[in-house]
Amino acid sequence: MRTKWRSFRASAILVGALLVATMAAAAQAAPAAPLSFEVASIKPSAPDQANSVAVGLHIDGAQVHALDFSLKDYIRIAYKLKYYQVQTPDWAASARFDLDAKLPDGATADQVPEMLQTFLAQRFGLVSHTEMKPTGVYALEQTPGGAHLKVSTVAGPPPAPKGAVSVAASGSERGVAIALPGGAYFGLSLEKGLEATHITMPVFADSLGRFVSKPVVDATHLEGVYDLDLPLQREDYQALLIQSAIAAGVNLPPRVLSMAAGSDSALNTALAPEGLRLHPTTAPVEFRIVDKLAKTPSDN
Repeated sequence: MRTKWRSFRASAILVGALLVATMAAAAQAAPAAPLSFEVASIKPSAPDQANSVAVGLHIDGAQVHALDFSLKDYIRIAYKLKYYQVQTPDWAASARFDLDAKLPDGATADQVPEMLQTFLAQRFGLVSHTEMKPTGVYALEQTPGGAHLKVSTVAGPPPAPKGAVSVAASGSERGVAIALPGGAYFGLSLEKGLEATHITMPVFADSLGRFVSKPVVDATHLEGVYDLDLPLQREDYQALLIQSAIAAGVNLPPRVLSMAAGSDSALNTALAPEGLRLHPTTAPVEFRIVDKLAKTPSDN
C-alpha cells in the first residue's frame, strides 16, 4: 500500500510540474499587449491655427497634446522616421488633426511613439509595411577646403537625430521656426536668413531636408555642436519657404510651385561660405508604405 501511495504521489508531482511548465510556456508565448494611451481624443484642426507657436507635439507629465499635425506627421512620429520616409496618400499630408491624450501610470515620453502606433491602428485603421529602396538624396558634406563652422557656446546636451517627440514647429509668412531637443533651434526667415543654434550635423541635415526636393543625409563626419547663420536673398528665401510648404502637403497653384524650382541651388549658395555643400547621390532608404488609412477617425 505504501508503495502504491509513493507511486501515486510521484505521478501527481510529475503531472503538477508538467502543468506548471505548460502554463509558463503558454505565458511566454502569449504576445504582450500593445502599449496604448489611457484615454485619447482627436479632432480636425481649426483652419486658423497653423501659424500658432503652439503647433507641434508637447508632453507635460502624463498629458500629451499635438496641435495641427497631419496624419503623415503622426505616422512619422509613431515609427520614428523622417518625413520623406513615410509614403501616404496625398490627402494624408494635408488633413490635420489635434490630439489630446493621457499616458497610463508608469508610462514615459519615450513610449509615446508606440502608443501612437496603437492609436492610429485603432482609430484610423492604419495598415502599413516597410521597404528598403535606393533613393536619390543629397549628401551634406564638406567642400574641398573643409568646413569652418562656429562651435556653439549654448549650454545643454545636443539634440538627438530622431527627437521627433520633442519637436515643436511654427510657420508663417515670416518664415519657419523649429524648436529641437537639447535647446537647439533651426529657423528660416527673410530678415535673418537660415539660422541654426546648438545643432549637430545629423540634425542640421535632417532639418535642411524640409527645404529641398530630396532627402538630406549627413556626410560631413563632423561630431561637434554648432551655430550657423546663413543670409539669403529674397528670391532664395521664397523658394525655400515654398519648398517647405510643398513638403508639408500644402496645395499651391502652379505659378507658386514654379517658384520653388531654385530651392536646391539657393541652399547650396547659402551653405558655401560655411564650407558645406549638398552633393546629389543615391542611398538605400527605409520607407514605411501606408496600405490602408481612413480619412476620418472612429468615434472618440
